[in-house]
Amino acid sequence: MRRAFLLFFIAVSYAHSQSPQDLLRSAEEVYKSPDGYEIKGNGVVRPPNSSLQMNFEVIIAAKQSSPALPGKPQTPAAPGSMVADFHFVNLGSDKAEKLPQVMLSNSATGGWDRIAENVVAVREMGSEELPLNGVAVPCRILQVDYKSANDEPVGPDAVTYSICSEKHLVLKKTFAYSTSRRATDPPAQWTLVFDSAQFNRPAPEWLINVESASSLTIRKEWIGHAAPEFALSDLSGMSVKLSSMQGKVVLLDFWSITCPPCIREMPMVEAMGESYRAKNVVLWGVSFDLPDKSKKWLLQHQHSLPTLSDTDFVVSDLYTVHGIPSLILVGRDGKIKNYWEGEVPQADLEGAIRQALKP
Repeated sequence: MRRAFLLFFIAVSYAHSQSPQDLLRSAEEVYKSPDGYEIKGNGVVRPPNSSLQMNFEVIIAAKQSSPALPGKPQTPAAPGSMVADFHFVNLGSDKAEKLPQVMLSNSATGGWDRIAENVVAVREMGSEELPLNGVAVPCRILQVDYKSANDEPVGPDAVTYSICSEKHLVLKKTFAYSTSRRATDPPAQWTLVFDSAQFNRPAPEWLINVESASSLTIRKEWIGHAAPEFALSDLSGMSVKLSSMQGKVVLLDFWSITCPPCIREMPMVEAMGESYRAKNVVLWGVSFDLPDKSKKWLLQHQHSLPTLSDTDFVVSDLYTVHGIPSLILVGRDGKIKNYWEGEVPQADLEGAIRQALKP
């Protein structure tokens, strides 16, 4: 009995000997596990100024990595997330209320293998017990402040994690995140709770389907049609009309500072614009962020992308942009020559520009 008590005491002491920062890093490593896993739970989000709450299922999974080769470590997992069975619940209002539009962004339900990145501060807030695979397990509650893509604190609302002391899984996450496309709208309150975790298992079918799907879509239904006219302000407040560029090849790059693929693709797009500027190719970024934020981010990260502000999604809706990054190439005749959603290979973009420049 003494030996069993001693082992239990050592295990508990070790679990709590980790600093909050170390515990957060340990949790991040769990989601990089190469053994394959599936973690299931439920989420709720309450849109601001609404008596309706949206409930949904959320699943995090990663496939098993290939065995390590001599001299090479095993590749960390790249987890994916899926949201399903979402429905609204009225929390007590007697008034008939229109269902709010809620964007279930991967930024809200994903990113588990990066939870220890861009951290400004970590505070331990206490402990609680939560169920995992039918057993109550002790968890430590951490409150984490992050910095944004602008290298500024995200604040004022921190992200709170309840992390299982032994397995280092996040069993609860609460945070504020906008459910609206508009950056000026107030954020909604989210809670994600996970109660089932299975490791050392093959990838679920939905994850295989997601990973096998192409990340690049060509919007063929737009090709050959006249590009709709629009007027947007650039980051200096000057109005720019598409019709003012008639007779030139125009490349529109829809992007946001919160979109990693957009940022990854940006240097290539800027280089294409610079290379073909003398041949009457005009490049404009179309940003969903507030003008001051776009301007500051471009300056801080030394990017030269000329940018128009579409914070109200007027042009995005006009061109039915489903996701970003999106690139739209308009010919000298004002018709759309190419329309890509996703990251475009440089050779494809350059070939399309050259084709559009032909007499």
